[in-house]
Amino acid sequence: MNDFNELINDRKIYLDALKRPNNNFNFEEIFSGLYDDPSHFIYELIQNAEDQKAKSVSFILFDDRLEFFHDGVSFLFKDVASITSIGNSTKKDDVNKIGKFGIGFKSVYAITNSPEIYSKTYSFNIKNLVLPELIETQYNSEITKFVFKFEHKKRSKDEIYDLIKKKLIEIDVRTILFLNYIQKLEWRINQSSAGIIEKKVNIIDDQSSIVIVSDITKKIGEKWLVFKRKVNSEENNELDLKVEIAYKIEFDDKTKTETIREISDSKLVVYFPTNIDTRLKFLVQGPYKTTPARDNVPPADVWNLKLNSEISTLISDSILSIKKLGFLNPDFLNILPINESDFPIKSRFRSAYEKVFEKLMSEEQLIPNDDEGYVEYKNAYYAENSRLLNLLSQNNNLNILTKNINARMIHPDIFKYRDLALYFRQKLRVNNIDGNKFADLFDMDFILKQSDEWVIDFYFYLSKSISLWQKKSAACASDGLLRHKPFIRLENDSHIKPFDENERPQVFLFDENNTYFSMVKRRISESDLTKDFFSLIGIKKPDEIDEVIKFILPLYNSDVLPSVDQNICHIKKIIEIFRKDITNKQLLIQKLKETRIFLGLNKLSGKLSYFMPDELFLPLKYSGNDMLEEFFEGNPDICFLSEEYEDIFKSNDIDLLNKLGFKTNPVDKKSIFKEPVIIGIDNLLDNISISKSCVLWRFIIDAFKRNINPFYYSTAKNPKEETEILKILKSKPWLPNKKDIKFYPPLSMLISDLPDDFDTESAEAKKVIKELSFMQDSLLEAINKISDDKCRDKLKIALELDIEDLNEALRRKRGKTEIQIDESTSKVGEINEKSTKKRPSSVDQTEKFNNEIWVPECSKIDDVKVTRATSSDTKCSDDFQYECDNEETATTGVKKRKMSNPESLKNIGFRGELTVIKFLKEVYYKELYPSATWKTCDGENIFALIDDGKEILKLELVNSSKVNAIGRDIDVTENGIRKYFEVKTDNWVMPSRAQWKKAKELKENYYICKVYNVGKSESQVEIIQNPYEAWRNILDNPYKDWENGNYRVLPRINYD
Repeated sequence: MNDFNELINDRKIYLDALKRPNNNFNFEEIFSGLYDDPSHFIYELIQNAEDQKAKSVSFILFDDRLEFFHDGVSFLFKDVASITSIGNSTKKDDVNKIGKFGIGFKSVYAITNSPEIYSKTYSFNIKNLVLPELIETQYNSEITKFVFKFEHKKRSKDEIYDLIKKKLIEIDVRTILFLNYIQKLEWRINQSSAGIIEKKVNIIDDQSSIVIVSDITKKIGEKWLVFKRKVNSEENNELDLKVEIAYKIEFDDKTKTETIREISDSKLVVYFPTNIDTRLKFLVQGPYKTTPARDNVPPADVWNLKLNSEISTLISDSILSIKKLGFLNPDFLNILPINESDFPIKSRFRSAYEKVFEKLMSEEQLIPNDDEGYVEYKNAYYAENSRLLNLLSQNNNLNILTKNINARMIHPDIFKYRDLALYFRQKLRVNNIDGNKFADLFDMDFILKQSDEWVIDFYFYLSKSISLWQKKSAACASDGLLRHKPFIRLENDSHIKPFDENERPQVFLFDENNTYFSMVKRRISESDLTKDFFSLIGIKKPDEIDEVIKFILPLYNSDVLPSVDQNICHIKKIIEIFRKDITNKQLLIQKLKETRIFLGLNKLSGKLSYFMPDELFLPLKYSGNDMLEEFFEGNPDICFLSEEYEDIFKSNDIDLLNKLGFKTNPVDKKSIFKEPVIIGIDNLLDNISISKSCVLWRFIIDAFKRNINPFYYSTAKNPKEETEILKILKSKPWLPNKKDIKFYPPLSMLISDLPDDFDTESAEAKKVIKELSFMQDSLLEAINKISDDKCRDKLKIALELDIEDLNEALRRKRGKTEIQIDESTSKVGEINEKSTKKRPSSVDQTEKFNNEIWVPECSKIDDVKVTRATSSDTKCSDDFQYECDNEETATTGVKKRKMSNPESLKNIGFRGELTVIKFLKEVYYKELYPSATWKTCDGENIFALIDDGKEILKLELVNSSKVNAIGRDIDVTENGIRKYFEVKTDNWVMPSRAQWKKAKELKENYYICKVYNVGKSESQVEIIQNPYEAWRNILDNPYKDWENGNYRVLPRINYD
């Protein structure tokens, strides 16, 4: 007791010192505000009991006080000295003890001024924070008791009562999870409520245990699998320190087994939870160094960094133990630190993320597979969907397909979790078997080992995976990988490709009435699961159309063609098919259009040959048109459908003949953007007769009746461009004058001069008359404007005379030839030398060039010389090519640019665009898609390439249709990718700023199309893909000189 009295005297001296003027410290205020939560002292009391090795603690809350009990070691004198000191704890050198700093207990001063402690050895209270006073009482219990009366300067008893009540109710089962000694915690609030928390520990081995913490009152509990790892302290190696991790175990109602599940809120535990979020999905605990208020764990502290690394190692090592305990499944993998965004570089547990990755990538079998076993990383595979997984999980199919006997499919439940699925796909990069990989590995050895039931499932899978077998199209850049592999099972269990090299079906659905074709095995063909697949891929029962397409039409592509009698039999069979009510007629029509199967007669030579439908005209018998044969009389290039088919075609077959594309009218115009033509007009005009002239007149009027204007068409630059037909008909002498039975151009004719059987009264005829500019329209209007009545009447009389009479009258009038009419050209010269200006003897070449629209003929590839280049195979010469005047700036090597006539440049540029469009349509894409055809859609300047009824790509002249079409002239959309083409002609070789920006932005999807010798027969098209890469090293700043008014062209490209 002398020691106790001596301690009291020391504390009094200490207090007297604090009261001196220069030592005015208010420790009571400091300690009462040590924690943001005044009720935090509850945990400090539990910590002190744990340090005293208590197994049970309890709290009793009264209206005016709180009592706390524990069954730990009774107070010793050193404990009295410690609890009444400031910063002099007995646990200072033992980081394994919780109350290390000696100030935790001082937090009780948030509710009281004088705490009381009752133990078997000492009973005392504490005044002024540090002064102990003995309490005269006989306390012989082994249970240590603390009494905290609600005495505080700033908080009322009710406020303190409510704070403590709330904190006691909030205590949960995890409070005692990581404590070494306390197994039970009780609390009671007066007589109103109470709680009991208990912990039971089942030790598995030295490193792991099962811990169950339960709230007896609430009848809830948690089961944890706890792993620990010893940690050596550099300060004291004799200390028993450890780090721990705890995985929560739950019962799975679906599988009726226990499994490890994630927790949503994982705070770092330093015996008790802190406010630090670990970003983990389980609990971790360690003897971290904390701030005095235990509200922070300094992240840069060397000891704390060591604990982070030790916990990361423990997490990684626990995976193998988890496997041995039977908990290694997708649920467990999902709670591991696998999301890199949660663990960035230098974060607290980044090392845990890295060590788990290393562990899973090791040679150990740690990845759950689909047969309740495990597989190492290198032999792990996953399928992109459940249907493919089902196919590969049967009969060791994965091993057969991959030629790897150790290959295993990972557990499908891995893909229930988004982050885990991404981790396996993107971080671990586990072997992926998707549809394309499966199709690539698929071979005859694999399919031969499969049962019919598997093949039926396989075809069902293919009905949902069209891309694996579909034909190349605008939506698919290439044929599906299976399209050209033998995977269709036949009746004899052999296998065949679905289509031949010409995309014709090689196999048909089973039909017992037809044994000529290869047929799908009957039980597979008749399964309900395979019907959708066969329908989608186009495999059906053999029919007459299949026979025609597969066996008859190919005869007309062979070296030895069928005879006329054989052909008549074939055509008869084909026409009978069209008279039946069957589907797929359109396919047969398309195939017939592409085959020279119809006999055509050249009436001039009398020769019979085979033609495609659109190469033949229909004679009177089939078309009902009595003008065609007169129109084409004597034309050696025109053939008519042979009358050998006289007994085959009926009058009601004319609609079919039209669908097949037989011609019934020489006026042909496929679209408003395409210039119309009159087939055979040159031959007709060279052999003109009154009857032919009349037929031509009737065909032109008929064209207008069919809403075809043969005189104008639309271009990207001009919506009403004059056709060559109109130019020819205006200039050529083809109209008969009934007065002298001679032929004249419209400009030399009055309407009244036309023969009586020429229609001049219908609305369509009046349109034709107006557009052909008859003399009545051109000169009579001018004559009527002459004010001199006598002169006007004479001119009208002159108009009614024929050419010879008019010349004779003029000679008699003046005695010399003032006005000469050239009968060979039928053009009128000067009428009045004072009123008419002299016409130039020749037309200016530039004007002529601007007034023509020229498109080079590209029906053969040799007609257009093509140079293709990309950035990878392009070399640039060191010297620059100039297209300027002769003045040269010696210092810069740059010449002044002289601008050409803007309108001339505009027309030349437009011709260049048309040249490129024609080249792309008739040469470039014709080579890529030889069987495809073009059609105009959505306007005159948009074209779609169609193959087998599907749109492959779309080509559009954008510069005239889109206001924002900056940096390119032509768009091509192919397989969902848009490509941009900028056209440059001889006079324009420098890209604009917008074009250079587009080239830099789009790289390989941007093209420069250079057209040389625009408008000439030797025109050339040069295509440069990715000009930015080709030119950027040559032109550091191609716009510096341009902006200064100088002009520098790009270097020509040399090609290997």
